[in-house]
Amino acid sequence: MSNKVENNVVLDGASLEAVKTEMMHYRGNTLSYKLGFLGIGFSILAAFVCLNSFYPDFFGFLKIMMNIAILLFGFMCCEKVKSYSKEASITLCAIGGVCILRIFWVPLNLMVWYNKFISATNTLDSSTATQEEKNAATSTISAAEKYLGKIITDTGNNINWLPKDGNFRGIIAIVLLLCAAASFIFAGVYGLAKSKRFSASLEAKKN
Repeated sequence: MSNKVENNVVLDGASLEAVKTEMMHYRGNTLSYKLGFLGIGFSILAAFVCLNSFYPDFFGFLKIMMNIAILLFGFMCCEKVKSYSKEASITLCAIGGVCILRIFWVPLNLMVWYNKFISATNTLDSSTATQEEKNAATSTISAAEKYLGKIITDTGNNINWLPKDGNFRGIIAIVLLLCAAASFIFAGVYGLAKSKRFSASLEAKKN
């Protein structure tokens, strides 16, 4: 009796799995789709923080172009991964990797140059600093101003949507980029698993 019950459970489980696989032909991969758009959202927020904090130069233009590329490719991949595209899933994982690499560009540079700027400013304000130290501090401030935006270096500017603290801004950008990377990578990995299952289902139908 118990063996019959166990066999029925196995058959029911197999039937349920077959039904789930069959439903993939009628339902899209909505989880990867939503996670991909979540990653795009985090990426855009991180871009706003970085672009608001850094000095607008040629590299700033490159940052804008990179974020536009991430937005476009991310959007296209989200649409394709919904249809169980293996290539789109791999691309989402790659975009997640790019978001991790972005941490080592603007956010870390922002924190490094902000700390140099603050240290040099304190040296200039110090009454015990030598003239040589003040000259070095002035050079450091000039170099830092080529990286940090006026919203940070201009002490008289009080119109901010974030604190002037470059460390705070850098950490916020890092957290947002990590969230973007996690969303893209998880969307890609889950999409690959679903794509493999969907492809196997199509092969089974052909045979």
